[in-house]
This record gives sequence, structure tokens and C-alpha cells, in this order.
Amino acid sequence: MLAHPALFFYNKEGYKLMLNDSICQEDFVLKKKPLIITCILLVAAIALTVAVFGFGLGKKKETEQPKASPNAAASYQALSTTADFADHPLLPTDFDGVFYTADPNGNFEFYEYKNGAFTKIEASGTVTATVSLSNQNIPAKITYLKRDGKVDGYGLFTTAISDAPVAIYDYVFFHVKTMPEKFSGDALLLLDTKKDDFYKSDKVYEEAYTLNLSTGKTKVFLLQKSRTIGENGGSRSDFTLLTDALVDNAGSRLLFFTGRYYAEDSEKRDVMFRTGSTQTHGFANADYNYARSTDKGIVFLRKTDKGFNVMRFSNEKEAVLKEFEGTFGTDYLLSGDTLIGKNGTVYNLATQKEQAFDAPGLKELAAAAVSPDGKRLVLAGTPENGTVNEQRIVYVDLEAGKQKAFTGADLFRLETPELTFIGNDTVFHNRKSTQEGKACQLCAIEWAKVFAE
Repeated sequence: MLAHPALFFYNKEGYKLMLNDSICQEDFVLKKKPLIITCILLVAAIALTVAVFGFGLGKKKETEQPKASPNAAASYQALSTTADFADHPLLPTDFDGVFYTADPNGNFEFYEYKNGAFTKIEASGTVTATVSLSNQNIPAKITYLKRDGKVDGYGLFTTAISDAPVAIYDYVFFHVKTMPEKFSGDALLLLDTKKDDFYKSDKVYEEAYTLNLSTGKTKVFLLQKSRTIGENGGSRSDFTLLTDALVDNAGSRLLFFTGRYYAEDSEKRDVMFRTGSTQTHGFANADYNYARSTDKGIVFLRKTDKGFNVMRFSNEKEAVLKEFEGTFGTDYLLSGDTLIGKNGTVYNLATQKEQAFDAPGLKELAAAAVSPDGKRLVLAGTPENGTVNEQRIVYVDLEAGKQKAFTGADLFRLETPELTFIGNDTVFHNRKSTQEGKACQLCAIEWAKVFAE
């Protein structure tokens, strides 16, 4: 099963006062009668006091936390070149300025940001592909876009929209990508079976296939030797783990993660290498699904007691490049190869270039993005000492050494902010919808507008 019910147990204890000697009880009452009467009167007085003061005895009235003003959010939205609302969040594709939407019925559409507006564009084609997973034949209609020799496409299987006899999986997301140059195949097809990640753009994929876009024929891409059965009765889901970044940066050697050497409930991951048709074990204990080949070796992340370290694997040896204190995911986030910290840290994992900026006043990070040229940042999250529903977005110009912050109610859609750059001059993110029946409002903000005032 993809979801497991949570079980909650509540234990109660009872207490009894026992007076075993009835004669002693009677004697006590006779001898202490005046005291008893006094106690009764005292209890009555207390009860009357409670009634008069509205049962407020012993209770401290909670102070209502102030709510954020919606005016700030309206002013921020006014900076956007578009005020459009959408039925579903816009998610980035592999093409700059091109986004896709998805609905639970398996319908996918593409939109392009151009001249200050989002315009729907026609897909290049569709293909029905069937993959063999855990001895189940799982089909999906894939809608794809082809540009400049590259491809990006999406499909969905659920038991609600398909009558295919699939027993183990009730949800499978299909993502088509350009096959890395050094590997053969028309396109690469990645699969994710985590239903909760449907609207998450940075998915961790569990399966990989080659895909023929003309025929829909698929073939397993990564070796499956010694793959065991997982808890759901299907093939173990952590046997091969891929991300978009790992595929995009493959070069002649594709890196991927695996948990095959550990118990299934373990979070430990190793890095594997795929070169041509050869697949080998690389090194152990890599975290956060980040690994990048550089001229000096493979850079990756590893958890520590205080935070995490930036590591390099080269010539069968490991070296610590940088130590960070704090929590990955709330104190630090990745945008490509760039690590962005709420403390005002920018660190490029591939080059080890480090730069500082003024702390943005965020308690926790929800999203962060860096421009393709590395000169601009945007951070979003919970402000320090913020009010109910209050959010904060900070624009940072690293080159000019200045920043602009916006704080208000519901500035971005927390579930899927999808904070990203379109080129170097436009920032896009989804915002919580103020219109009934719509999932979100679109925000596309030109950088020059932010610092115009």
C-alpha cells in the first residue's frame, strides 16, 4: 500500500479512595462534624465565585495571535505581470520559460511565458507507453514537447482512470526526458510511485526505462540483478533512485542512488555508477539525493550530528570540503548546484565558490532559487516573529549587494510554491488562490520592478 493508516493509542488511569473500616468512618464523621460543615460552606463559596466570574478560575485566557494583513499580499501581487488564476499549479519543465499543468485524470498541458504573459502551447505529440514493473503491465498516455533536439513529457496511471489489471500500484507518474548523450535510446522514461508527490517538481524517481517515442516500446534502463521484493509486494522501490539533476548532469557517467545494501526502512543511501552498459558501486553514505561529477571528483552531501558536510569522492578517497550546521530542508535548500542558507550563505557545491549576503529574516525556508548566472537569489519562507498566515519573500541581488523583502499573508502557495527563475530577469512562483474554485494564482515578477522603488 502507498499509504499506511496511523494508529493512536490513549491510556487512562483511574484512582480510588478506599476507607475500609466502617466504624472508624462513622466515628470520624461524628467527631469532625463541625469541620465538615465548614468545608461544605467553603466549597459552596468557591462554586459561587466561579459562577460569578464565568468559570474563569484557574484558567488563563489565551492571547489571540494577530493575523497578517492581506494588504501587503495585494501590493506584492501587483508587481506581477500576470493576474491569472489556474486550476492546477504550474510546474517547470526542462525548457526555460515553459511550464506544465497536470490534473488527476491524466491530462497534461504546456504553457510558455513570453512578453509578460502565459500562453498555452500545443504539445508535439502523444504516445501510449506500457512498462513492466513488478510483473505488472502499467500503461499511460504520455504528452510530450520536443524542442531543439530535446524532449520533455508526462503521463499518469491510476486505478481510477485506467481499467488495466494492475494490483500492486494504484498510482504511477511518468516523466520523459532527453536521453543523456553518451547513452543509447530515443528517450529516457522515469517513474515515480509516490502519490503525495504528484505536484512536486523535484521528484525522486524509482524506475528508469528507454522509450521509443514513435512506438511506445519501453525497456528497463538500469540493471535489476538481485533486486528483492519490497513491503508493498512489488519490486523494492529504493533499488535505483534518480533525480532530474542526476540525469541532466550525467555526461559519460550516470550517477544514481540506491538503498539496496541496507534494510528497506533505512534512510542510508549509496551512490552507483552507470557507464555504457556497465554498472558499479561507487561509495557509501550519501544523503539528500545530491551528487555531482566535477573535474576533481564527485561532490555529495553527508549528514552529521550538527548538520551536514559537503564531501568529495576521488580516487577511492573521501575528503570534507565544507561543514554546515543546521537542518537541510529548513535552514538550507538547494537550487541546482547552489546551496542557499537562511543565515545568508550561498555556496556552489560544484565549484566551492562561497558568498555571503544579509540574513533574510526567515525562521524557516520553504523555497529558494538562484538565477542561471548565479547573480540573483529569491528565498521564501516563514518570517521571524511572524503572525498567523504570514509569509516572507526576499529578493537578493548578490552583484549589487542589496535585497528587498516582502512580508504579508499568503504570498506564495506553500504546498507548491515552485519558486524558479525564467531566464535571469523574471521570477515565477505559484501563489495561494484568492478566487473560489481555483488552485492558485500565478506570479511572474520582473526583477527590475522589485528594486524600482
